[in-house]
Formats: sequence, C-alpha cells, structure tokens
Amino acid sequence: MKLFSKICVLALCVANGVNTQAQQNKMDEPIRVDWDAQGKFENKIKELTGLGEWSYLELYIDQNNRQESIKFLSNKNVKKDRLMMKFNCIEPNAKPSFLIEDKRGLDRLSSNDEKEIDILLDGKSYKNPFIQTSDQLEKFQQALMTAKIIQFNADTFDSPFKFSNQNAEITNKKVNCET
Repeated sequence: MKLFSKICVLALCVANGVNTQAQQNKMDEPIRVDWDAQGKFENKIKELTGLGEWSYLELYIDQNNRQESIKFLSNKNVKKDRLMMKFNCIEPNAKPSFLIEDKRGLDRLSSNDEKEIDILLDGKSYKNPFIQTSDQLEKFQQALMTAKIIQFNADTFDSPFKFSNQNAEITNKKVNCET
C-alpha cells in the first residue's frame, strides 16, 4: 500500500506540474484564434475566455493577401457577459479602454460611454479611471492586480456587471487598442 500511495502522490505532483506549466504558457503567449468569414471565431473566443479569469487571446486574420493579428484580454462572468480591458497598448498613441458585451455579443458598457460609470475593485470606487488622469488610471491598474472582484455600475441594462479577477497579472500584457 505504501508504494501505491507514493505513486499516487508522484502522479499528482506531475499532473500539477503539467497543469502549472500549461497555465504559465497560457499567460506568456496569447491563445490564437483564426478568423473566418462565417463568424465561428466569435464562438471560439467565447469558449476560450476563462470563466472568472483573464485570458490572453490573439485573433489572427489572413484574408485577401493581408495578414493581421489582434491581441486582447477577455474575462467572462457567470452570466456569460465578457469584459475586455486594454491597458498596455501596442500602438504608441492609443488610449486604454474597456468594453462589456452580453452573452449574445451586444455591447452593454464601454469606457467611452457618455454615462456615468463607477468601477469598483473589491468594493472600492474608482469612478471611470479610463476618462480620468493617467495617474488615476495607473492607480486603478495597480489595484486591479490584487482585487478579487471587479464591478461596473452604470445606468444601463443588466447593470451591475460583476467579474472575478483571477490571473490579473495578464492585464499587463501588450494588446491592440485601436481595433
């Protein structure tokens, strides 16, 4: 029985190591999704976006002798709403932003809305740091690294929007902001 226990422990350690390695790879390189004219790529993106955690994705477009890739971050809540945040823009003069889509893909809230938006990290209000000073946005981004829950309050359908914030370190990845 002792040998069996040791083998089980070893197997769990190896499996955990493989899982940790897969998780590390998930954070280092974006998960590639190939664009298609039928729109199947949208379902693939929804499928690959982690529930309650950040996913680093890359939409690869190869069409009409044009190749392009768009890197972005995505997070999905239990209602299947998706949050995309863009902090570290690849394009030099692009503005950071966020967008929330409902489970059907309809835009529900964005950093550019004229509405008053209040974003809370673990209950602490940051208003809409995307339209405030760069210092306020930086404070928000730093607080995001340790927050457990992100909540968006606004006078809009289905608000408030709540998201778990696992793998927050991924929000430091370079993304395309002008898409």
